[in-house]
Amino acid sequence: MRVARRMQRTIIRGQEGDDLLDEGAESAIYTVTGNMGMSDYQSVLRIFRQGQPWFHDPFEDRQMKVIFSTIDYDSATGDYEFVLVEDIDPEDG
Repeated sequence: MRVARRMQRTIIRGQEGDDLLDEGAESAIYTVTGNMGMSDYQSVLRIFRQGQPWFHDPFEDRQMKVIFSTIDYDSATGDYEFVLVEDIDPEDG
C-alpha cells in the first residue's frame, strides 16, 4: 500500500522558487498482484467497466469505495496487476 498527499505546485519561469500548496487530502493506492484464469479476469473486467466497487481494506479492517486506476493481465500466464485508488477525507479519520 502506498499513501500520497495531494498537492498543487505552481512554478513561474524567470522567478526564484515556486508555490507549493498542500491540499490536505490523501490518496491510498493499493497494488494487487496474483494469478487467475481468464473467466475470473473477465468478471473483474466487468467490475472495472461498471464504476466504483467496494474493497475490503486488510490493513484497517474496513470497507471502502475505490476505483480501478489500471488493470494489467497476461493471458498466457494468468498473472495480473490491479492498481486501486481510494480518496481519503482527513476529517473522516
